[in-house]
Amino acid sequence: MKSIVTIILLVAAIQLSAQDKGELKNIMKSALHIHDTASVYASSLQAAKMLEKAGETYKDEWMPNYWATYVYTQLGLYKDRPKNAGDIIPVKALENIEKAKKRYTGSDSLILSDIHSLKTFVYYIHTWYPEYAEKRDEYVNKVSAERKISLAYNMDNPMIYVLIGTGMVRSDKLTDVVAGRALLYQASHIFNQKEAAHKAQSTYWNEEWLHFFWLDNADNLLSKALSN
Repeated sequence: MKSIVTIILLVAAIQLSAQDKGELKNIMKSALHIHDTASVYASSLQAAKMLEKAGETYKDEWMPNYWATYVYTQLGLYKDRPKNAGDIIPVKALENIEKAKKRYTGSDSLILSDIHSLKTFVYYIHTWYPEYAEKRDEYVNKVSAERKISLAYNMDNPMIYVLIGTGMVRSDKLTDVVAGRALLYQASHIFNQKEAAHKAQSTYWNEEWLHFFWLDNADNLLSKALSN
């Protein structure tokens, strides 16, 4: 009798867990949709807070804070951001990626690489804000160190390729532009090999940059370099 009760409780627990994961997935999808369609700072901030709240509700899950990190990094791109954005955005982004990193207890090298790739970008955005101007060199060094960790886990991480490639294609040197463009196209090739999934179930946070802008921009920058 006891064994039957135990089995029933286990089944109920599994069903509840599956239900919870479904609810979390829907919350994340809704938040990311708000961010994707946002035209003002307040809307994307709402998405970031929704993801943070999901992280507080589902404390054993790391993906909500991972994606909250990404949304926070993008808040600085809005023209209507508050004047004190530099006091808010980098701090919240770093806080969330640290939570995601702590909560991920697995050993998948690809996921670990992706977490460190996003942390690389978090350190990079610190250099955007005047509040960190005096510590710019410190954060440049942190970018380099974090990028190295990411590549140690996965030498073919497409997010790192995008971060490096977008910098190189803006160089004055033709060889850098060519190499940067090659990295971006290789990143695109890697992204296209993955199984189709909503990004709430993915760790590929900068894939949209590539396909919406950077590939065409890289072609244009190379054409410009060749004409000089």
